[in-house]
Amino acid sequence: MAESVKPFVESDPYSPEYFSAVRHVEQSHMLMAIPSISVDHECAPARKLASLILGGGMSSRLFQKIREEQGLAYSIYASDYSFSKEGTHIISAGVATNRLESAIKSIRAELEYFKKWRVNQNELELAKEILKTNTVFSYDNMMKTLHYAATSQLLLNKVKTLDEILAKIDAVTIDDVNREAAVIGASEKLYSRFGFR
Repeated sequence: MAESVKPFVESDPYSPEYFSAVRHVEQSHMLMAIPSISVDHECAPARKLASLILGGGMSSRLFQKIREEQGLAYSIYASDYSFSKEGTHIISAGVATNRLESAIKSIRAELEYFKKWRVNQNELELAKEILKTNTVFSYDNMMKTLHYAATSQLLLNKVKTLDEILAKIDAVTIDDVNREAAVIGASEKLYSRFGFR
């Protein structure tokens, strides 16, 4: 008889953590992570849009401030990963080792700014178009479509249609996004750094 499946156990509460690995190279890779929400949470679309505005591409706040204006990072991005019970919001950057501390300080300052200064309507509309375009194009890739369907079925026991996904994105308001931006900017429950020298 097959072994019974063990019941799901909630993870321990998030707590601050620090990790540093030292290597003799010129570039450091750093990662900041904070708790996020589950894949079926009602705020998930707004959280993804806030993440896009913060660090989802070349027009994002982190890219413009940390890379373009300050020249502190080779690459930088933010992304939100959602699972069945919870999620993780990640900020990742590749920086020159001798500028690692400056980059971390500037990213933290930008997070504080993200919390206090509201997202504007132009940022929201651009983020919506990016997210919807990426979603539509992902359906042209058979493997991505199958992966999405299988993951949704496993995590949610249902598969949303493309129209349902796009409608959820369109329904997000500026207040929704600013609420999520405040949460992202205020959270310091988990912080990890991976440095290579």
